[in-house]
Amino acid sequence: MAVHAASLSDADAKMLLDRTPHMTLTMEWMQAVQSAAADWEVYQVVTTNTSEQITDEILKSALATRRSFQLVTKRKPSAEPKVRRDHLSLTVGGLLNRAPDDLMLSPETVELVCESPDWVLQRVLQRRSRVLLRERPSIELSAALPFSLCDGSGPANLEGIFREILTLRPNTVMPEDVLLSLTGPDWDDDKLASFQLLLTHELQVPVTERVLEQAVALGFRSIHLLQFILHARPSLQIKPSVICQVAYYRDSALGPEEYGKILPEALARSKGFPLGESEMLAIIAGCWPDSLGIILSERQDVAATERVIVHLVDHRTSNWDCGANVPAFDLLLDRAGVCEAKCP
Repeated sequence: MAVHAASLSDADAKMLLDRTPHMTLTMEWMQAVQSAAADWEVYQVVTTNTSEQITDEILKSALATRRSFQLVTKRKPSAEPKVRRDHLSLTVGGLLNRAPDDLMLSPETVELVCESPDWVLQRVLQRRSRVLLRERPSIELSAALPFSLCDGSGPANLEGIFREILTLRPNTVMPEDVLLSLTGPDWDDDKLASFQLLLTHELQVPVTERVLEQAVALGFRSIHLLQFILHARPSLQIKPSVICQVAYYRDSALGPEEYGKILPEALARSKGFPLGESEMLAIIAGCWPDSLGIILSERQDVAATERVIVHLVDHRTSNWDCGANVPAFDLLLDRAGVCEAKCP
């Protein structure tokens, strides 16, 4: 059935769908999406059609219609708000999700994708990143786009998309929010792999203090990530707050030998920051005996005050038993100038 966009109102669209629920996708349907209500109705048409019926011409028409939303709103105010250009259109989203994997995009369609909001670019990058980036070498990726790829509804194979971006756009700068999102509470293996990939691009991906502290707070995965960070960023300085986290996660997925290499390296890079009384109190609050022993051996300047010793005796965790803690505790006493003491 031919549908003329100029004469199709929201009521017309609903009536047609009610009478003929399985409508064939046409460019006229795409051009009819001039409001949020029409967007919903046409989306129903998209969902009842097979992926093979989604062509480059259909997608191009839908994207072109979206580009005109802003102009329509300015030219003809209406009681019902028009769909904003940055609004996530159900119709366009449905087309992008259901389009065949082998759908070839024409240069005109690629141009429209590049002029679209970040959420459109995100959907296209998810499935056609190499095609899009190669066909449009001049495309500008906004600072917000990498972050949008990392959100909760972001694409699968995130590492592959970032690899394409960094390969074909090596000068793309990744903001701090990207790395924070990759190591956030909803992290998964794909995000952590993406995090490690981004670390290899030092100039474009700065590791800030916030990023480092969050990365080493991921429980058993934190030591593994710190190992990768230390290798990828040989000049990165480590603050005492990070040393605290490393001392806590002695029981990480890495074995004692690997852990015994990582903590000393982190301590060597922390010498620009003092390990005063407050820092030592924080470390002792949850560290392991052998972790404290390494800290005392590697950092001769730690504050071994009476308060630190008392805190260890009064607040030692279950990690400390009389048999395991003797070397570290004795070393702490020696550093404080105490000759004799009973084991805590």
